[in-house]
Amino acid sequence: MYYELHGQGESYLVLNAGLSADHGIWQEVVDDLKQSFRVLIFDNRGTGQSETPDEPYSVKMLARDTLALMDVLEIKKTYFLGHSMGAAIAQEICLNYPEKIVKAILLSSYDQISDVSKFHIDSIFKLQENNINSNLILETVLPWLFGSKVLSDQVLLEHEKNRMINKEYPQSSIGLKHQVNALNTYKIGKENLKKIDVETLVLVGEEDRLTPLRHSEILNQEIPKARLKIYPNCGHMVQLEEPKKLVEDIKQFFC
Repeated sequence: MYYELHGQGESYLVLNAGLSADHGIWQEVVDDLKQSFRVLIFDNRGTGQSETPDEPYSVKMLARDTLALMDVLEIKKTYFLGHSMGAAIAQEICLNYPEKIVKAILLSSYDQISDVSKFHIDSIFKLQENNINSNLILETVLPWLFGSKVLSDQVLLEHEKNRMINKEYPQSSIGLKHQVNALNTYKIGKENLKKIDVETLVLVGEEDRLTPLRHSEILNQEIPKARLKIYPNCGHMVQLEEPKKLVEDIKQFFC
């Protein structure tokens, strides 16, 4: 697994990325966060510079990877923020290894991925398999990732398009296939959400199409120590759309 540690704070903060994203997805927030925390960012299996084993992945497997990395780095207990699939990993760790987590933030999260989102993600995978031009694929993806603030601003939109097109370590079709399997097969269930005994902040963009607001509302309702905050005019990629506001909320909740 590829990882980076930033900062010299006394408390650790683990940031776990979502489907297809590597550690670079946190570049807009790491510099601010490392002033207060020792921040761990890394590539889940199947992305970035981490290995891509050709076998089915699951959220449980990705959670075990995360815990193994923490053990190697001697991180006994940490603040934890997971985004999208990374938030499902966070739920898994909070449920089964609560002693590892001080507090958790679930960003753009879900209790199970919706059928509509599954259809969209599976379609992207099929387009990649058939070698469709990556720029055309990107045009179909952008409205699912970003809210009106980015989509209505051509400068911001071009910036995000260039960021995605010019990834230094693009995900392979094998990595995407197996991460999609982890995403599609995850369902925590309300009975397990009720068992999570970790103070939790649920954050979501009001215009998130990939993991719509209703999923975060379920998490907020079912996790006993949860509270919810909604970002207006924001989509699925809060850490790119509203990085300053996100950092402020992270520090306020964790510090």
